[in-house]
Amino acid sequence: MSVSRLIAIAVIWIGAAAGWAFLADVIGARTQERTGRIEEEVATLWGGAVTQRAPTITYPVPGADAAGRPALRREAVLPVATRIRADLHLDPRRRGLLWYSTYSVDFDAAWRIANPLRIEQNFTVRFEFPNPSGLYDNFSFAIGEEPYQETIDPRRGLETALRLKPGEAREVRVRYKSQGLDRWTYAFADGGARLRDFELALTTDFAAIDFPLGGVSPGRKERTPEGWRLTWKYDDLLAAANIGLVMPQELNPGPLAAEIVTYAPLSLLFWFAVVVVLAVLRGVPIHPMNFLFVAAAFFAFHLLFAYLVDHLSIHAAFGVAAAISLLLVAGYLRLAVGAVFALREAAAAQAVFLVLFASSFFFPGFTGLAVTLGSVATLAVLMAATGRVRWEEVFGRPRVAEAA
Repeated sequence: MSVSRLIAIAVIWIGAAAGWAFLADVIGARTQERTGRIEEEVATLWGGAVTQRAPTITYPVPGADAAGRPALRREAVLPVATRIRADLHLDPRRRGLLWYSTYSVDFDAAWRIANPLRIEQNFTVRFEFPNPSGLYDNFSFAIGEEPYQETIDPRRGLETALRLKPGEAREVRVRYKSQGLDRWTYAFADGGARLRDFELALTTDFAAIDFPLGGVSPGRKERTPEGWRLTWKYDDLLAAANIGLVMPQELNPGPLAAEIVTYAPLSLLFWFAVVVVLAVLRGVPIHPMNFLFVAAAFFAFHLLFAYLVDHLSIHAAFGVAAAISLLLVAGYLRLAVGAVFALREAAAAQAVFLVLFASSFFFPGFTGLAVTLGSVATLAVLMAATGRVRWEEVFGRPRVAEAA
């Protein structure tokens, strides 16, 4: 293996790396071009993240305005008991090169409101819809056994009067089925200053659950055949944060393909290094043109994968692209250098450095570790295999004979 051939192989690698950089930009542009329009479509159909707030309960209190003139202000009271059930059903939708974590929610809540005053008082109960432009199926609002009869406009919310005698308590109940995107949150009224006799039971039909930053984790988690049953229960809690759940995210084909393509030059570099060393050890003559065609076969894997994900599932697209690339390399090198080296060394190295390397991107958080371990293992194998190689002989520089 001459130095000129090594330089030619390096130039081929640089050219391939430039091609992958261009392909990564193309994939990123395709993904970005569709993202804005598609996100608007998904938000229109499914709404955004759902934040259901507790109803606000207020009553008038005599006071004064800034100028000292008599005026009424509103004093808030909190429910003395809360019972909430929410069932989340994940239904992710794919649009273009992106997945969206859409879901439906069955919401059933009852808030018990009591008059803490010594006089009979009129209270105002206001309920805000989580998404003013959202869809609400089988919506019902009732105080005790009395259903709300007036026209309901989700954009304006719902407001009604409630008259209670001293110490009297009534139950406000809301039911509906709606839908949302990415996360579901229950927000306490008045910042959750105090919660008494509170219980929220949340069930999911998916196993991968996560909680938003700053949210309250459930006190009890029970695994079910479909997912989880999560329970938040408090007897008397001060300064409560909101309760929420983040929907699991599917692997997005566009960003995943762009990430795999971005790191593709590294896999080709490993393959070149291993094959060059093995060719030297086995005495197999490989011309730089052979490396050029192999680089093209590696590029074919990423090109096929980038465009097959438009039409196949992400795993099927990966499998088809990998199989075609492996066949191209093994079939070509079988003709160029023989079947034994093509299948035993070259194809095996491709399976490790191309297929296994790319598949590590399916497991976010482990890609860096996989690459590191693969690099160290490759280095160890090459060092062990070449420890006794006389490199001056390999590169055509025989040692000068010692003087007799």
